[in-house]
Amino acid sequence: MTPYLFIVAAWLVFGVLHSLMASKRVKEWVRLKMVSFYHYYRLLYNLLALLTFGLVLGAHRSAPAEYLWVPYGWMSYLGATVILLGLVVIGMAVRQYDLSEFTGLDVFRKSHASSASSLIRSGILRYVRHPLYSGTILISIGLFLFTPTISNSLLALFTMLYIRIGIYFEEKKLIDTYGETYQHYQRQVPMLWPLPRRS
Repeated sequence: MTPYLFIVAAWLVFGVLHSLMASKRVKEWVRLKMVSFYHYYRLLYNLLALLTFGLVLGAHRSAPAEYLWVPYGWMSYLGATVILLGLVVIGMAVRQYDLSEFTGLDVFRKSHASSASSLIRSGILRYVRHPLYSGTILISIGLFLFTPTISNSLLALFTMLYIRIGIYFEEKKLIDTYGETYQHYQRQVPMLWPLPRRS
């Protein structure tokens, strides 16, 4: 298997497993069939996502450094700036969430309860609906600008593609959960980039 086919295969494994485990149907099946295990579902979901994304990163690292063009000094500075901006956006986004709940580690808290949280619209979430994804896209683009290899171009491409598909399904679940409240939020706040919107 060529390095680039390995990259595609790794993304497919990550995407399929991540999407299946995030689906309402699979979660409901686990909730009904494996009641005691269901409390650990989010934690396992995140661990599996980390492992399979590690496979993705390993595939990219194993690919040869075949440059699409000779990287210029200014482009490296631009790439580093975009990476830094992405990290700042992710840092701002993380502050809006309960990290123990987000990661699934709250299952180990004595006061753990599986109650639905309210829709968060503070901080950076006033400007974009999915800042974690915005930051991730910026980092992938920055890496490509910093080191414009075929592997990094595929990383940026597949990151953007997977995030866009993931947002489609994620927002369907958010509408199911929050109804008109989330639909109003969609109309008021851009998806990924804080661009002005027509009223």
